[in-house]
Amino acid sequence: MTQTIGTARRSISRAIKESRDWCKEGEPSKGVACLQAVESLAIKLRDPMAERGLMRAMSACYRAQGATQDAISCLLRGIDISSQIGAYTGDADMFGEIGDLYVELGDYDAAQLYYDQCLKALDED
Repeated sequence: MTQTIGTARRSISRAIKESRDWCKEGEPSKGVACLQAVESLAIKLRDPMAERGLMRAMSACYRAQGATQDAISCLLRGIDISSQIGAYTGDADMFGEIGDLYVELGDYDAAQLYYDQCLKALDED
């Protein structure tokens, strides 16, 4: 059964919402699983905005699990997608989140670099 584009996008949106709910309920691993299940839809649709949204949501789930490096990887992928499509809305937030994650890891130099990028992105908005 082939999904329509609208149905696929609704599935992706629903998965993002469900992942937030799982995180709030203290089960972020279920949130990650739910997002991974629809990630291929975003790729198949060639919908980079949906893929970027999935990366941000997946980052939040990984962070809630304590998987800080995985959370950083997702955010970096989201920023890379932004660069590919030339749409930078939300990037300042992602840079700030990466800075926060590096603080959690105790890498204050890396955190400062991302906080600087956050401020630069805010100035460019």
